[in-house]
Amino acid sequence: MSAKHEISALKELVILSSRMLYAPNEITEVPIEFSQGGHVSVRHPEGDRFLVAAYIRGDGRTFLNDLTPDDIITVDLDGRSLEPEKKPVGEVVIHSSIYKARSDVQSVIHVHPFWSTTLSIAGRQILPVGSSQGHYFPDGVPLFDTGFGWLVIEEHGERLVQALGAGKAAVHKGHGIVVAGESVHETVVTTVALEMLAKQQAYASLLGSAEPYSRKDMENYYRQTGSKMWGSSARARWLWYQRRLKEKGLA
Repeated sequence: MSAKHEISALKELVILSSRMLYAPNEITEVPIEFSQGGHVSVRHPEGDRFLVAAYIRGDGRTFLNDLTPDDIITVDLDGRSLEPEKKPVGEVVIHSSIYKARSDVQSVIHVHPFWSTTLSIAGRQILPVGSSQGHYFPDGVPLFDTGFGWLVIEEHGERLVQALGAGKAAVHKGHGIVVAGESVHETVVTTVALEMLAKQQAYASLLGSAEPYSRKDMENYYRQTGSKMWGSSARARWLWYQRRLKEKGLA
């Protein structure tokens, strides 16, 4: 595949993945993003830059549902657009900070799902309370706080990277979630799993207690069954979302 075709394919992945997460499309098991906000990025093949949406909100479009290939721009690891006529999303520091700190990360997602954000407002860490989604986060999901507002300055990016560590996700108190992974397929599926887990935990807490499984419990189960805590299911689930997009005429 030529470099030009590879970039085109990555842009298509960003567009499709973004549409999957736009709640009015009703693609995922739980709603993820109802607002104009939220953004998906992927690392550029050259490694020292990434692809993310340009700022398009001013014309009434959404960052998730209304992207075209021309709206996706290349940005360096300091958050600077390499296409001077276009500027990146306002929270570009989320993406640039993670790509700079984590060479293993190939995709980053930031969205504002209801249940994950609500638990964060209450100061509650999202924990592995259910078998179906808990294995994605065997140690729970770190919660960090930078005070009122979004993640827009370098200090915010540093706090995010510190909270994320080597993990898959972090929750910014009162704001939303950030997910990082080795592929865009993984980040999409992890994003949905996190919100499903948060919803389960919130409801379980209302009905009684929401006791998490321990990492040891999970490791014992996977050792006994011979399966892995993270298998090849992410791409299969992403393809199912893609099929749902096609059925709705959105892909």
